Amino acid sequence: MNQRADGASGRGAEASRAHGDDRFANAMDAVRAAARGDISRRELARILQSWEYEPQHRTVGLLDDWGERRPNSFDAVYHAFVSDLIDEDTYEAIARRLDEADGSR
Repeated sequence: MNQRADGASGRGAEASRAHGDDRFANAMDAVRAAARGDISRRELARILQSWEYEPQHRTVGLLDDWGERRPNSFDAVYHAFVSDLIDEDTYEAIARRLDEADGSR
């Protein structure tokens, strides 16, 4: 696994490099930074639009995903939207991009 200077490792670190922003270990870290005011909403939108997300659900059994958070999944985008950190147009654009990517696989 890849190890970052801040101790973060794994897919989150790889995904952050995929969009050229290694400040965040995962998408939820970027959302939290925007909530604190460390980055602008415009910057958050740019980051989330270019982020490479992990699958939201990895269900094997009926309750496998219940209560489990995936900080590098679309859950981060949803959280940013309901927290009023991104607007509806940005949310829909990200969702469309992911739907198109899923359709091409």
